[in-house]
Amino acid sequence: MQQQPYPLAIKNVALEILSQAPLYPMYRITRCTYPAGLQSMFHSLQRDFIACIILSGKICFQEQQKAPLWCTRGSTLSIPNQCTYRWAINEDTTILHIHHKGYELRNHGILSSLFGEINRHLKLTKIKENYIDDLSQQLGDSNNSLIKDLDLSLACLQVMVQAVKNIRTNWDKYHTCPLISNCLAYIESNLDRNIKIKDIAKAAHSSPTKVFQLFQQELELSPLQYITKRKTQIAHHLLTSGRHNATEVAKLLGFNSPSYFSRFFKKNFGHKPSDIL
Repeated sequence: MQQQPYPLAIKNVALEILSQAPLYPMYRITRCTYPAGLQSMFHSLQRDFIACIILSGKICFQEQQKAPLWCTRGSTLSIPNQCTYRWAINEDTTILHIHHKGYELRNHGILSSLFGEINRHLKLTKIKENYIDDLSQQLGDSNNSLIKDLDLSLACLQVMVQAVKNIRTNWDKYHTCPLISNCLAYIESNLDRNIKIKDIAKAAHSSPTKVFQLFQQELELSPLQYITKRKTQIAHHLLTSGRHNATEVAKLLGFNSPSYFSRFFKKNFGHKPSDIL
C-alpha cells in the first residue's frame, strides 16, 4: 500500500475510546488497531502529546531526518507535539494511545523528561512483559466506572514511569542525581496513599534528611509540598470531569475522611469541592 496523507490513512484504523476521564494531565486513552500495509505520510500533531504502548504487532515510526524506530509488543514511544513523523504497519498492530497535555518538570518531575516539553523528538524504549500483562488485564475489564478510569490511568502511569527509568538521556541532562528520579517515581506510583517522607526515603534507599534537601535543590519544593501539588491537580481534574464526587475522590487519593479532603481542597483552591459539583 502506498503512503497516504494522515487524514486518509487514519480512516482505516479501528479506534476504541477506553477513557475520557483519566488522571490529569492525561485526557483520553484509546486503543487503535492498524491493518498491515497501512502507511502515512509525514505529519505532525500541533497540540497533542501521545504516549504509544504497543500491545501487539509490528510498526515502524520515523521522524524526519532520523533513523526508523521499529516497535513490537512492549515498545513504548513518546510522541511530542509539533514533531513531524510518519508510520508504516508491518503486520496488524494494536496500540494504546495515551493523549496528554504534556508533563511539566516543576509539577510532574521525572515524567517530564520523556513525556513533556523537555523532549522534542520521538523516543523509544522497551517495557518488561509483566507491566504489559498488568495493563492488558486492566484493558480486559469492560466496566466503564470510576474505578476503571483510575485503574487504567495508574496502569498506564506505571508503564510510563518504567519507560522513563529505561531511558535517562534527557532526564540526566537536567538532573544528574538518580535519587530524585527514584523518589518521584515512588510518589507517582503511590498517590492513592498517605505518603510520608520516611516512605519515600526508604523506597529510594536514602535518608529523610537527604530526600528533603534534594527536593529543595531540584524542585524548590519540600516533599510534602510536591505531593500536595500533585494531589491537588488530580483532585481538581477528577471533580471537574463531572463523574466523581468528593467522597470518591477523597478515597482514591488516600484521604482519611471526606471532611479532611474538603478542608485540604479549600485551602488550595479557596472553595469547597461541592462548589464545583
